[in-house]
Amino acid sequence: MPVESDIVRPVPGASASPVSLSKEQGGTPLCSAQFLRWFLVPATLLMAGAAAFYVDMPLAKFCYAREYPGFIRHILDNAEPFGDAYGLLLIVCGLFLLNPAGRFAVPWLIASGLCSGLAADVVKLLVSRTRPQSFNLNITNVAATFNGWLPEMGAKSEFQSFPSAHTAVGVGFAIALCQFYPRGRVLFIAMAVMCGMHRVQSCAHFLSDAFIGAAVGWLISHLILHSKWCPAGPAPLGLSTTEHATT
Repeated sequence: MPVESDIVRPVPGASASPVSLSKEQGGTPLCSAQFLRWFLVPATLLMAGAAAFYVDMPLAKFCYAREYPGFIRHILDNAEPFGDAYGLLLIVCGLFLLNPAGRFAVPWLIASGLCSGLAADVVKLLVSRTRPQSFNLNITNVAATFNGWLPEMGAKSEFQSFPSAHTAVGVGFAIALCQFYPRGRVLFIAMAVMCGMHRVQSCAHFLSDAFIGAAVGWLISHLILHSKWCPAGPAPLGLSTTEHATT
């Protein structure tokens, strides 16, 4: 018998986009859930990023001194691949091999994660900021971490702190996984949060970089996953639909 699915697939005759569906039915373009999804959450992340400027320097100094238990660093270090392109591809390869019925979701998982990271990289080309590990943390003026607009294309990684592309990838990937495998949403969100925390504790980014990266990942993933081409609807886990029919 087919196993009840966590994965989502297109329902015949149904629209994949909540926004377009509401328009087709003559309703308001944005319901409360859509307002939360498209505006409130990313706006909150952006405001948190702005507020984090006030704690960027003391928190970076704290993390640089490693004044916290070593097991926390170990846990966060192991969460970092969730926001890395190679780690994402390995996870997706595992899903592709282990769940044939969910293979239709693979392009959307990859696109949501990697495009979020690419969007963050585009912002890096617009704003230059020194990473905490390369900055004199005795300087308390957070504005000194910024080096101006439109840095050269060949700018070194140490001046590409803003925003965190790893966090953007982790958040974008987590949101896609939540859509196609909703039973694991708590785990996926936790992995994205820990990925962002790793970037801060490793002094690769300031806290504000992580929040802005999360906002980028949220927005890009929703643009991709709520396009009219993206599938949505239940499908069985394990064997494909045709394989179930023949067994």
